[in-house]
Amino acid sequence: MKIWGALTRLWFAAAVLVLITYFIPAEAAPAPPRITAESAILIDAATGKVLYTKQCRKRRPPASTTKIMTAILALENGRLEDTCTASPYATSTPYGS
Repeated sequence: MKIWGALTRLWFAAAVLVLITYFIPAEAAPAPPRITAESAILIDAATGKVLYTKQCRKRRPPASTTKIMTAILALENGRLEDTCTASPYATSTPYGS
């Protein structure tokens, strides 16, 4: 008789779990982010798998990559206590160039 009591409790617990999962509403997947860039690529760093692309094969100018690389090289090779003088031509360059 102990076996029947244990089986009854087991079936009851299983039924409760099934009913609970039945009444929990499923959530829709979130909308993908709106990418305003003309091209983009997202790569999983651990596996190297490409997760997302948007016109990734189209040639583009380096843009901010050049600015970041210039800053890295300046920090690695320059001395922060040095003074740098910019020419009037360099200071007249439009913002965002």
